[in-house]
Amino acid sequence: MNVVGLLFIWAQLRSNQELVRAAAKGADAAAVAARIALMSERPWIQHFIDQNLTIEVRDGALEIDLNWRWTNVGNTPAIRVVHLFKLVKDDDVSLYDACETAALLISPAPILFPDQSSQSSEPVLLGPNDETAAAGWRFRLIIAYSIPGDPERRITAGDYRLKKGRPAGQANRMYPDMAVSWEADIQPAVLSYAVNT
Repeated sequence: MNVVGLLFIWAQLRSNQELVRAAAKGADAAAVAARIALMSERPWIQHFIDQNLTIEVRDGALEIDLNWRWTNVGNTPAIRVVHLFKLVKDDDVSLYDACETAALLISPAPILFPDQSSQSSEPVLLGPNDETAAAGWRFRLIIAYSIPGDPERRITAGDYRLKKGRPAGQANRMYPDMAVSWEADIQPAVLSYAVNT
């Protein structure tokens, strides 16, 4: 009789083990489904740089008015949206480190609703119009924002390279050595990466 009882207990334990495995798989599937639902319904911010910009000589130095905008392309509002622009020097921190710093910025800031955009125009002093300008400049754009109900800050960021393109305007093209304005050539920085969290 004891043998029959032990066999019955063993069969019951084996059955319970299979039920636990099935429940764990179901819980994993539910967690994946919840994450997919969150990702499809959350805010997502993209940024865009105006491609019709010029670099001008003003008071003997090169300047540009950098116009850029960002749009919430997601399905829910983004809150506490903070934007940052920075010229990058060779010894500056990495984009990842800069994003970590930007994530700490949680001061009162605007809400960006779905399909809503905001913009900024940054007057930037690039430096003297000499041979060093031929190398161009690096700059960084970072947007930090929050998802309602989630304490973690989200980031959209990228590093870019700015160079003098061809002279802007008919007179500058006719006399390129005397040009005072150039089309801005803006591209993602070589070997850089974008951050979208």
